[in-house]
Amino acid sequence: MNNTGLAKKLYRDSGLSWIDCTKLASMVNSYIKEALLDPADGVVELRGVGELYIERVRPRKARNTFKNQQIIIPERNRVRWKPSRKLAALINECEKVYDIAQTPPPTRAEQRALMAARRKK
Repeated sequence: MNNTGLAKKLYRDSGLSWIDCTKLASMVNSYIKEALLDPADGVVELRGVGELYIERVRPRKARNTFKNQQIIIPERNRVRWKPSRKLAALINECEKVYDIAQTPPPTRAEQRALMAARRKK
């Protein structure tokens, strides 16, 4: 779900105006960004959902296959998410299990229809 999806749900369920809902969704997004960038804490805990935190990724070696050269990927920060126990249990108990191996791939005609529908949006 993105900001617009969150704003739509807020608009439908809360009774607030559309402008207020979009402002609220963008404010929540900016507050999460600020909390993650805060060096003192750097953790955003959403009760019942999980927590977002910053993790330092060490530098590593990789290979450029075109030039056959070794390159070093520098150290960087990464946002990680750890689900809460309640959410993880809810997801694992879900009755809808989608098994990719059991669903047949779409035919060419179905793929074209899906692409045409996406272009119209």
